[in-house]
Amino acid sequence: MRLEAGGWRPDWLKRATWVAIAAAVIYFGFGMFCRAAEPWDKTDLALGLGLLASRAMDYGQTRYISQNPDRYHELNPCLPEHPSEGQVATFFIAGMVVDAAVAHFLPDLARTITGWLGYELTPADAHGLRKVYLSVRLGSSLATVAWNHSVGIEVAW
Repeated sequence: MRLEAGGWRPDWLKRATWVAIAAAVIYFGFGMFCRAAEPWDKTDLALGLGLLASRAMDYGQTRYISQNPDRYHELNPCLPEHPSEGQVATFFIAGMVVDAAVAHFLPDLARTITGWLGYELTPADAHGLRKVYLSVRLGSSLATVAWNHSVGIEVAW
């Protein structure tokens, strides 16, 4: 617990407040510009599940780093050099939610933005952006997991 200006406030309450604010910004900030989201096809689902699995492996490896600060340190600039398990969990849960939201709304958001610019993006082209996003994220996540494994970082559940 931390001592805040108004008295004692548990850390989880502060985190929950930030999550609620972020959810409201995403919902009201992007939701009003998006039509009904394009449905996911089998390729999208396979890429999304692959990304989820690789991110789960990266999460386990990052937990291992946090449990072994004398042997390893975190290289991700979004996390401290020696993150706590709570910081690791918060980072990866937020990242997975953001990945899913971006992949889900990207086709319609791209069509809306290009429409404002006077260019008509076809539904097929817009839908292809989801595949590109998921493929790039999956590739980068798999590369991270492979590199971590190559330097001896195990998975800690």
